[in-house]
Parts: sequence; structure tokens; C-alpha cells
Amino acid sequence: MKNKKVIFMLIFSAFVVFLAPNVILASEGKVTITNDYATKSISNFSTISNIEYSNHISQSHTKQQIKQKYESTVLYNYSNSVYKVQPSDKSPYVAGSLKDDVINDTLRRINFYRWLYGIDEVELNADKMERNQKGAVILSKLGMLTHQPPKPDDMDTDFYNEAYAGCYVGHESGDKYSGNCAMGDRTLYSAIDGYISDLYNISTEYGAVGHRMSLLYPYATRTSFGQCNTYNTVSMYYEFQDESNPLDEDYYAFPTPGYFPVEQFYVREFWSLYFANQSNISLDANSKIQFTYNGKTYNAEDLAVEQGYMAISFRMPSELRNLLGGDNAKMPEVTINVSVTGAIDKTTGNILSYSYPVKFFSLSKVLNSITLSSTKINMAVNGKEKLEIIKKPTNAVVDGTAKWESTNMGVATVDNSGNITAKSKGNTTIKVTLDGVSASCEVIVADKLKGDVDKNGVVDAVDASKVLTLFKNQNATQEEIELGDVDGKPGLTAVDAMTILTAFKNKTAL
Repeated sequence: MKNKKVIFMLIFSAFVVFLAPNVILASEGKVTITNDYATKSISNFSTISNIEYSNHISQSHTKQQIKQKYESTVLYNYSNSVYKVQPSDKSPYVAGSLKDDVINDTLRRINFYRWLYGIDEVELNADKMERNQKGAVILSKLGMLTHQPPKPDDMDTDFYNEAYAGCYVGHESGDKYSGNCAMGDRTLYSAIDGYISDLYNISTEYGAVGHRMSLLYPYATRTSFGQCNTYNTVSMYYEFQDESNPLDEDYYAFPTPGYFPVEQFYVREFWSLYFANQSNISLDANSKIQFTYNGKTYNAEDLAVEQGYMAISFRMPSELRNLLGGDNAKMPEVTINVSVTGAIDKTTGNILSYSYPVKFFSLSKVLNSITLSSTKINMAVNGKEKLEIIKKPTNAVVDGTAKWESTNMGVATVDNSGNITAKSKGNTTIKVTLDGVSASCEVIVADKLKGDVDKNGVVDAVDASKVLTLFKNQNATQEEIELGDVDGKPGLTAVDAMTILTAFKNKTAL
């Protein structure tokens, strides 16, 4: 399916009505907000602490886990219709319904981002899916994005009321939800990517990444969504949560701390920081939001308050964006360190700092598996062999170094480069682990090794050459015959020499 630019309309979040958190920005930036808190003197507090937040659960995610989770979100074949019942944006209007597989893909995509963010997954609010379908229908009918669609003359009032609710936000008792709507020639699951990135947000009155804040709201418990032609709506419900309960993490950031896939972030995108477990945060002239890349620090720009959420958004400065490939590029595979210092908790007077690294990586270059150049090696005491690691894919980018170990050091040892030294007769297993994936090789050590005519502990081309010479000269000792006779026929022959050479080239045991 062709991808076209998707346009997103920023929600007027119900969170503004119920939460009304205070994020005060008195420093230079895109948004400046002042109120009575802004003039409150910190000296009025008897105890002021400097609190630093850095660790985050997302930093425990491995690249393999992220790739597996991401690739398991989409299972349906989208060359087929996405509808169980085809919607109609013409009278008589039909809400229609999505196929179960499409619903499941969309839900998994939302929950992929919530897992990456470090918050609980949401469930499907099946009872409200028709409402979102009707919302998508009226948007398609009007050919516009709006949270307050006017009623078409030929639309039934009951249908219209449901459609309106599917586009809007709810704040009545038992049905609190935020609303999102978008248009574009995209699958519904990929529209979720658009909501999260918010690149084409057409209204930034209430913040730069309101859709992202909605889908990643930590207190959300359920979701519903609908699609009609190129229009879609997504609602996020938080009616069952006590939003005064503390969250598990001290902050939530996007892109997330730790590993983050480059395929899901553009250079020009806004970064965001959600101040968890806070109610009054102030950023003043002494506060700093900075990016550090390749040893150089850059000040953030385009600072904005995500109103209705205890969150801010900001961007890398143009100098850094150009250095990383320009606004239209996906993020390269680099590590960016983010720091927000000098934030003030206006309730306690505490000075808060947040710092975390974002390690951008490519999903296509994640190490899936490794194998070793041999899975079984026969050696003689004092012999030496070397194992090589074979990566899959071969262009996989690894961060750590290989860790080698022998299960029986008395039989054979291995160093950090895969070099094996046989110590005594017996069996052991050599294991290597690289970026969380492992491979192993069985090692059998004998007093004498079949094929090792020169008795240097390994079978190689020198042994094959020596066998051939002994065969030609017919002057082999009894021990040389015992070691070099590998073809099952009495005495040394040219076949023995060829068999030894083949075993050496193929790294197989005799």
C-alpha cells in the first residue's frame, strides 16, 4: 500500500479539565507560561534537596526484545480488505467494522509503544468501537479533520451523536477519554506510528505532541478506534484509574531511554519528557535542556508545554539536526544523551534533574543469532585451535565484546579471542555469548589425535603432506601409521592424506 503524508489534528484533551497540572516555563522557548507559582520564592522552603533521576525500566530492554516485540505487532495481510463490514460515508450511513486481525494488529502496535515507554498495556474497549467507526465515517463524509464535526443534513441524529463522540473527548462520569483523529492513505496500525511521532500535527495550540501524550498516557487502561477510507479515530480511556496514585517510574521519555529503533524516529521529531509523580514543575532561566552527542553539548530548542499533561516537548537544535542528516532523515545509529537540569518542584522546593541516554539502533542490523566455525573439535593434549564467530545477519551491529567460557577448564581453556588450548584428556564445551545470543562447540581431548601425524595437537595441511610423503617413501613408523591411517584400510595411502586435508579444510573430526 502506498504511504502518503498523514495529517493529524491535535486533541483538546479531557486531561486538562481533570488533572490541570502546572508546568511553568519561564525560560526562553516556544512557550512561556506564568502564574502565581512563577513568583513563589524558593527561600520560603525550609529544606531543599537536589534530586537526580536517571534509571528507567526501558533501559533494560534489549535490541532483540524490541525487534521481536515490534515485528510481532503486524500479522495480517493488508493486501486484503481491512473491513468485516464495509463502512459508508454516504446516506444511508453505515458505521462498518474492522476485521479482528486488523483490530489485533492495531492494539498490539499501541501496546508496543506503551511497553517501550515503560507503562502498562491497554485493553480493547469493544463496546466503543462502533462509536469510533462512526467518527471516522463523518470525517470521511466531511473530508476534513475536526473534533467537533457539524451534522450533515442527511445524517440521522443518533448516528451523528455517536459520530461526534467518536471524534471528540469525553469527560462525563465513567467515560473519561482522550480523542485523536487523522487522515492519510495508511493502514490503521501505521497511523499509530503517526500519532506517536506527531510530525504532521496541524495544531500545536496545546503542545507539540498531544497525540503521543494521549496514546502514552500512563493512566490509560483501554482504547477503541475506527477507520473509514483514509480517515481514522482513536480514543484512549482512563476511567478506571485513580490518577493520584504514584507511577512506577520517576519520569517517562520519548524516544525512550536505552535502545530505540531508528526506523521509528525522524531527526526533526520532538522529544518529550513526562514528569511522573509531580504536580507543580517550573523551568526558569537557570534550567537547561540539553543534548550531548559525540562529546559536544547542544541546547534544546522549540520548547513547549504539553498542556493537560505533566510534560514538555523539545527538539534538537538545527545545528545538531543537520549534523545527523537533516530534518527529513531518520535518526542514524548514534547515542544521544539528554539532560534536563534545574527543574523546580514548586510544592517542595526541590531541584530536580533528569538524565538518560538514547541508543539509536537499526532493527535490520540486530544480531539475530551466532554460530561458531566448528561445532565439534577433536584435539590432542597441548593442541591449539581457534574458533571464529559467524554473525547473522552478517552486517549486525554489536555493542559488547564476546564472552568466552569453557565448562571444564581442566580439559581445555579458551581466551577472549576464541583460542582454545587443550590441557588434559576429557570433554568440555566452549560457549560464547555476544549481545545476548550464544553458540557452543564440543571439544574432545585425547592423548593422541587421529590424523595428527606430527603430534602438534591439531590436524592440519602439514599432517596431510607428511602422510603423503611417508606413503611415497614407505618409511613410516608404527606410531605414524596408527595416527595417519584414517581411511579404514591397512597402512598409509594417498587416500589417507586426502582425507586428512579434507577434514582440515572442512573443520570436521576424523
